[in-house]
Amino acid sequence: GRELGLRAHTHLAESADEVEFVAVGTGLLADMANNIGWKMDAISCGGFAHTPTTELDDLEGLGADVHVAHGVHCDSADRALLRERGTAVAICVRSNKILGAGRPPIADYLAEGSPIGIGTDSLASSPSLDRLEEARAARDLALAQGYDLPDLNARIWQAITLGGAFCLGLDGRELSGSRADQVGVLAVGALGDLAVFDVPTQGDPFAALIDHGAGECVATVLGGTFVHRRGGQ
Repeated sequence: GRELGLRAHTHLAESADEVEFVAVGTGLLADMANNIGWKMDAISCGGFAHTPTTELDDLEGLGADVHVAHGVHCDSADRALLRERGTAVAICVRSNKILGAGRPPIADYLAEGSPIGIGTDSLASSPSLDRLEEARAARDLALAQGYDLPDLNARIWQAITLGGAFCLGLDGRELSGSRADQVGVLAVGALGDLAVFDVPTQGDPFAALIDHGAGECVATVLGGTFVHRRGGQ
């Protein structure tokens, strides 16, 4: 789709099974492929002796026009490669936990300045599609992994707003300085896409939104027009 100017999305480094399959061509995914009768290079050649991130890059699957979901099993070299290619990662903490896929290194992504967004994966593997619940899980995981800088709540909020826009290519990178189609930020000239939450107003507003915002969206605005108001008012 690149020749048509289309963006791409894929899942990457979600599970240890994926890492094993790409590296040595064995494990659960290899067994599944063999049972189905699929002939796959990773199996026939004994794996590619590198990570899923490197393999996707070898296939020219990374770039600023791509965002990937999960990135759970990305080591420091993988994360550096993603940054070099301008590829954003949509973190899905709750889905990873439910599926037993592992814990994404969100503290490292934040500390290293990697572009990330906050995703939910799907209702097949997550208890809800509420991104504020997901943001709280991501924030708590970053804390557990040792990220203790005072900007944590603001960084997580940035990930679910401007970070999401970056993942989708709607952050203004390709607009020649115009904000006409930019979302994820409150700025003059950007699209008036807003969400209004009923949360406590004392203290850190980012912490209040992350701690209390789930289920408390009282209004949404798209392009300057209300599309939802709690109670229809």
